[in-house]
Amino acid sequence: MAPGTRRSRHIDTSLTIPNWIMQSQEILIFSTDSALFFDVFDHSKYFKNTLIASASISVDDLTLICEPVTERLPLSKKGGLKGELLASVSFYPILPSTAESSTLSFSYRRASLPYESDVGVVHLTLDEAKDLKSPVSSREANPRATIMLAVDGKATRIYSTPPCKSTSEPKWHSHHTFLCTDKASSVILVDVSDCGFKETNLGYMYIPLRDLLDRDESGPRWWALSGCQEGQLKMGAEWKPVKADLLENV
Repeated sequence: MAPGTRRSRHIDTSLTIPNWIMQSQEILIFSTDSALFFDVFDHSKYFKNTLIASASISVDDLTLICEPVTERLPLSKKGGLKGELLASVSFYPILPSTAESSTLSFSYRRASLPYESDVGVVHLTLDEAKDLKSPVSSREANPRATIMLAVDGKATRIYSTPPCKSTSEPKWHSHHTFLCTDKASSVILVDVSDCGFKETNLGYMYIPLRDLLDRDESGPRWWALSGCQEGQLKMGAEWKPVKADLLENV
């Protein structure tokens, strides 16, 4: 699946009026000059899924109304009408925070006063690591960093950097942006491993998201890694709040 793509569960093929009630997806949009596309496929266990029809809606139109919008979108294929898709779509604008330190360019239409919220968009930066040593091998490692997000004790892997070859000082300069629905209970876990030798652990760290954001006003900084003698990781995070009451209907 391509970046920005989300997939619903498949429906029994005997249904001519399928529904995906109680399913919702969140997609980060970095430009209002774009569109949301909905592709409906005929799911098959044995053959490649077949495109039935597609529908679309302009993101720019959604920014004018900051509340859920229910639309009947025409489904078409090769110029022919194949049916309709009933969809409820909402646009939640990024709002200014009280500390305007972020360098991200998120577009939104409605001007607003500084706003604090536990719901927002996080932009993580993993720059580099140093002093990494493999506990089981004398050769140079192929380090890769894996990020996990834990909310209320449940951890999910959200990103992995590309591996760097044969070095104890990898420079990833990687970025990952994600929607955070509860800043207060979120914890960032980073595992640095040698992907060239049975995923040997080279060090790890975990930190509450609030602490990471509070200590990172001046940009990425060095953090000591646990599980190793002297490894360090350079990481930072930026925060842009989303008005929480807009998400109550999701």
